[in-house]
Amino acid sequence: MLKRPVSIHKIGQLTYRQSFRKYNGNYYSVDDQGHISVQDSTFTETASATLSVGHGNAFQLGNNGYAYISGWNDHKVYKIDLSTLTIADTITLPTSSGRTGAVVDDINGIAYIFQTQSNTASTSENYNFIVYDYVNGEVLRTTKTTVAFGAMQACDYADDKIPLMNGKPSGSLANGLRIYDL
Repeated sequence: MLKRPVSIHKIGQLTYRQSFRKYNGNYYSVDDQGHISVQDSTFTETASATLSVGHGNAFQLGNNGYAYISGWNDHKVYKIDLSTLTIADTITLPTSSGRTGAVVDDINGIAYIFQTQSNTASTSENYNFIVYDYVNGEVLRTTKTTVAFGAMQACDYADDKIPLMNGKPSGSLANGLRIYDL
């Protein structure tokens, strides 16, 4: 292993800080009230919209100019057309309690869902990991995470892996970055 120094250079300021995505040279950001902003490479806002997309914890890039925003507490994932900043579709998750975070494999029609049993964001627990065929409305598999963690903040989908971040800024729950396979 090599130890190297890390330096941080500010490149700009996002309009909203709940979650963001870079696509086609633009930065797309959302807050927990459904405000979406598009900023160019100089961080100048070029477009904005207000959409009902829940809490907006995860902002995942899909295929063909679409992105998916996970609502955290409303048990839905919103498919966003990035060219028009409109909701193209809504995926209702097969959950009705607890908190959820989800990513979407839109080529295969599968949502990968992390769900808590409780409705509180202040405790660590083992999450339910649900594989859901949203095209056919069928739960394919449910397991539990082997490690307990709290306050899932964001998740993404890339190379058949799901990186997720958890914790709270107040420090009441440990912050972490975890990577799950499918």
